Amino acid sequence: AGASPKLLEISRRDELELGVEYIARGISMHIRCRLASGDHKPNLPKDVRNERVLRFKRELMVQGSEFYLPLAGDQERQSVYSKLLAKAIGEAKTKRPDVTVLDVSANSGIPGLLAAKKHGVQALTLTRLEDHAKLLRQVASDNGLNDTMFEAHGADPSTFMDILMPASKKADVVVVEPPGSPLHGLSPFSLLPTIQKKLLVEGGVVVPGGACFEIELVESTDLASMFSVPNGRWEYLDLTVWNEEAHRHNVLNKMVPYTKWLGSHSTLARKSLSTRRCVYDVDLSTYSVVPLPEETSTTISIPISASGRAHALVGSWVAFESLEQRESLKLDSQSDYLGRSLTWPHYVQAVALPSTDLGVLRPIEVRAGQEVQVQLVVRNGNMKRTGAAGPELSFSVIPPPTDGLETSNKQDEL
Repeated sequence: AGASPKLLEISRRDELELGVEYIARGISMHIRCRLASGDHKPNLPKDVRNERVLRFKRELMVQGSEFYLPLAGDQERQSVYSKLLAKAIGEAKTKRPDVTVLDVSANSGIPGLLAAKKHGVQALTLTRLEDHAKLLRQVASDNGLNDTMFEAHGADPSTFMDILMPASKKADVVVVEPPGSPLHGLSPFSLLPTIQKKLLVEGGVVVPGGACFEIELVESTDLASMFSVPNGRWEYLDLTVWNEEAHRHNVLNKMVPYTKWLGSHSTLARKSLSTRRCVYDVDLSTYSVVPLPEETSTTISIPISASGRAHALVGSWVAFESLEQRESLKLDSQSDYLGRSLTWPHYVQAVALPSTDLGVLRPIEVRAGQEVQVQLVVRNGNMKRTGAAGPELSFSVIPPPTDGLETSNKQDEL
């Protein structure tokens, strides 16, 4: 009992009482077990097969516990989406009265439910799992919504057809995930091309309508140890081969997503050396409608706010109402809510001096007041080198002049 449960000692022929609590109708489970006392027999069916307890798919359990429940509990996120949705519906109603909302986000169906319940418009929510759709249909029923006002289906939005939309008409408003969503198959970059072509009316509203990618330089030996071996050695062992392998896999030229490590509640030791700066904008309202250049290159100046050793470039997406309306309603990785750290990925790219040995990565010395040049190459379409949806961002950090700074100290090597 209490914070540290004791092991349950059992003998052959003992009878147990097993209590299973299904949270949110099966998205998560809480199980307790105890010995049956005296002559009291457990009030359980005689034939308790595994499928009675394990009838929910593991994928549902993992995504429900790790993502959907934290997203549903993110009040700031839900509030921002609610306000953006209200604005979008108001804008759509100026064009025609019978507005339809399509929700393909991971907001636990809340945008679609709000559209129907609060704004009185038809709404359809698509999830990747039919179990989630069944849950949402029950929630809609609990809130007095019939299937004329609210529908939920477990289907891939990229293969959905407009004839299956409410009243067989395209949506006026579509609600999508912010870029960088950790949920498989829900990236707006993968869904918007199909949605804009098949499921959204011409000139329809996308929520959120804009996003940008922010970066900052970070000092963190803990973080650096995740992509390299410090000094290339561990005690008497030469492990430089691992750093050479990291080089071979372009650790200095590739952003890698990390969820849970860099949120506001993370205990990973780190120091920000520069202010966060937006370096790349995406207009989600016109994504896939307006062609993007296949490759662009630009050099960005990053002002240094604190002296230190730059081990990594850390980036994350910020979502807002539109490229013109950035500050009033926006969502990013910065939040006091623990669940945001679990559901909003950061991207990390190792930083090292150009002259660094392949076996030992040496960080870049920076001083407050300096400006570090970062070259950004953005690839789209046929110029992309990976198969991931959306723009491909590649960064190269150009070290500032050393001005006598010592950079060869072995303690600075990674």
